[in-house]
Formats: sequence, structure tokens, C-alpha cells
Amino acid sequence: MQAKRAAVLKPLLSVVAVVVVVGLPELLLRALGYQYESGVEFRIPEEDPSFITYQPDPHLLFKFDPAHPRVNSLGFPDGEVVLPKPPGVFRILFLGDSCTQQGYPGEVAARLAETRGPDGPAFDSVTLAVAGYSSFQGRVIAERLAGGLEGDLAVVYFGWNDHWLANGAPDSKRIAVQTELSRLERFVRSVHERSRLMQGLVQLQVGLRRWGDPVSSQLRVPIAEYRSNLEEIERRLRALGMPVVLLTAPTSHYLFGAPASLVQDRFAVDTDSVPRLHRAYNQIAREVARETGAALLDLERDLFELSPRRLSRIFTDDGIHFSDDGIQFVSRRIARFLRERGLVPSQAVSPPG
Repeated sequence: MQAKRAAVLKPLLSVVAVVVVVGLPELLLRALGYQYESGVEFRIPEEDPSFITYQPDPHLLFKFDPAHPRVNSLGFPDGEVVLPKPPGVFRILFLGDSCTQQGYPGEVAARLAETRGPDGPAFDSVTLAVAGYSSFQGRVIAERLAGGLEGDLAVVYFGWNDHWLANGAPDSKRIAVQTELSRLERFVRSVHERSRLMQGLVQLQVGLRRWGDPVSSQLRVPIAEYRSNLEEIERRLRALGMPVVLLTAPTSHYLFGAPASLVQDRFAVDTDSVPRLHRAYNQIAREVARETGAALLDLERDLFELSPRRLSRIFTDDGIHFSDDGIQFVSRRIARFLRERGLVPSQAVSPPG
């Protein structure tokens, strides 16, 4: 009788143990809102095993996995690019990083559509932006992809990832590691995407691996390469018949300081260097615009004029990415700039409000 009872209790106790060891921590982490995909905004995926939606690319180094339901066949967010471009469509290509990927390209197109007259064109946005991209990837996109997308205008936003620490070779010296994932590896990646506990274990692994490693002062894109990349992006896109708008990347760091997490996560040597480098890289964008004739929308200066309270509502806690208010602010500013500069067709009605 005892043997029979033990035979019944043993699997039951195993289930209880699994619930206690796995289920309760998972529920607790979800209740606390925990989620980990460290450095997804800035870091190259091969440095961090938590990048579950990326795949290597021989030219771009990495891109989104086209198998993901919210990624198109080119490896970028949003829907498929319609080719050939339908008649009566004005297409804007948006090159950038995670700040661009957040969603202002679609908002810009929607705002332009609000002001078009009955005979005006339809506006189409193509997001060529992936979290972690620097101007190196922007240059590759201009050289290899943009020519086939039938764009009428290009808006370019880089800078942040360029002046982060390389933690290895600069972007231009890296080689994408092409690996074919096994069925087991794909299963583990899918579990990681869904499980907060698995994400926590990966975060622990990443922290232990980085602990004690020396910090390199080398940048992902040195400032001379940044200038060269922006110049080449402008030249290539202009040769394709696309006027180029360069944006400076705004921030709240000048007022509130850079967060210590940028140093802890090895994006910067110290917090003082972040705004200093960012100013220098934004100044390069201004100089390239002046020298090449590209249009410049100086968002850094525009947002610096806002009150501290208003500025704090534009950005998330990192002072880099845009809040929902920030996305709306930036999209309105870009749309207005394009209209005022005559960079979009003028068959339009007056803006609402």
C-alpha cells in the first residue's frame, strides 16, 4: 500500500517542484514587469545571446529575422515594400536606428496624408531602421538596398550607436558570423522570447561573462568614419534621385545627465563622455549637410529650447528614446519641415489646427 502511495506521490511531487522552481519565479517576474533583451537598442547581437529576433547578414552584420510575423522579407519592421511603386505614391525612405524603428516614419506619412488635397499623392513610408544600427549599416543600405525601393526622399537619423564603445572591433571591421540554427536552438530561442525566467538566466550569464573584462575606448564608428558614412549616404541617395534630410539626434542628457546604466552596460567610458561625444557627432551631421547641400532638421537644437518639464515628457528614462509624446512631437516636426522646405508635393490643403 505504501509503495503504491509513493508511486502516486512521486510524480505529483515532481510537478509541485517544477511549479515552485519554475512557475512561481516566472509569475513573479511577469507581475513585476521584468523583461530582458539587454542592449537591444545599441549593441551588436553577436555580443549578447538575448537577441532572439535577429539573424546575421553578410553586409549589414545583422538584421531582423524575416520569419518573424512583424518583419518583412528584407529584414526590416513593418509590411512588405510594394514594388513596383503604385502610381500616385510619394515614398519616403527612413534610415536609422532604434529611435527611428520606434515608429515615427509611419506617423510622418500619416501627418502628410492629413494635409494633402484631393489631387495630392498618397504618402508611403519605408522603415530601413533596426535597433543597434549605426551609420555603417546606413551606408550599406544606401549602397545595396535603396536603389531597388523606388524612394522619392530619404530621411536619415544616426549618431547614438556610432559613438558607443565597440567592445571589440569597430563596425566596419566586423564580420557577421553565419550559423545555421539547429531545431533545439530554435526551440530554446522561442522559449527565451516567452519566458521571463529564461531571460533572467541569460541576463545573469551576460553579467558574469562581462565581469572583469577590460573596457575598450574604441568606438563602434570613429568620428572620421561617421563623417565619411554620412557623406556617402547622401551621395548615393542623391545619385538615385532622392533628396536627403539629415536629422540630428536630440537628447535630454544635456539637462538631466546621462544615466549610469550606459557605463554599467559598457556603452560609454563614463557619463560625462556621453553628452560630449553626442554633441560632436551631431555637429558632424550639421557640417555634412552644409557641405553636401543636404537638408538639415536640427532636432537637437529644436528640443533643447523646450522647457525641462516638456523635455522630460519627450523621452523615456534613458534620455535617448522617444516616449509616445515624443514620437508625436518628432513626427509633427518632420512633417512640417518637409512641407515648409518643399520636399514633398505641394498639392495640399492647410494643416489641421
